[in-house]
Amino acid sequence: MEKGQGNKFLWLFVLLAFAIGIILGLSVFWWQKSSFDQKLHTERKQYQTELEKTRRTIQELEKKIAKLESQAKKKTKSETTPSPPPNILSRSVEPETVGPGGEMTLRVELERKADKVEMEIVGEGFKKTYSLEKVSASGGQEIWKKKISAPSNPGLYRYYAYAYLGATQVSMPGVSAWSFLVD
Repeated sequence: MEKGQGNKFLWLFVLLAFAIGIILGLSVFWWQKSSFDQKLHTERKQYQTELEKTRRTIQELEKKIAKLESQAKKKTKSETTPSPPPNILSRSVEPETVGPGGEMTLRVELERKADKVEMEIVGEGFKKTYSLEKVSASGGQEIWKKKISAPSNPGLYRYYAYAYLGATQVSMPGVSAWSFLVD
């Protein structure tokens, strides 16, 4: 071999090794870049999914807050303007004369709403309170009734009506005109 040819092969070998090194380096670089891009794409999708979930949660919470604020305003308004208490327009016991243990109907007519209505019957050795049931409501008036058995002892009995709205109690006290006879 000639002296010049050995150097040619050496240079050819160095060049070939350099080219292979560059090709391998670039291949590794592109493979890592591709892997990084794929990882970046996956993380971006996860971020966008989480961001969308967060936006929906915020919207739901804003709706709930608006609803609670509305309820609080209504509650505050109703607390500042309380409903007026009921007014007892009339009360009656039918029939006005009944036999011992006979069937009777207690009736109270109110102006405005009540939560509860009671009628108390008082006589010689007798005192009992009955809870009435609302049977109608129209035009701001309510009618409450209850069927009961008359007291078993003959005598004159008086009756009193009470209506309640929350903690407020109104009454229509009895006088001799509001009485019934068990005979």
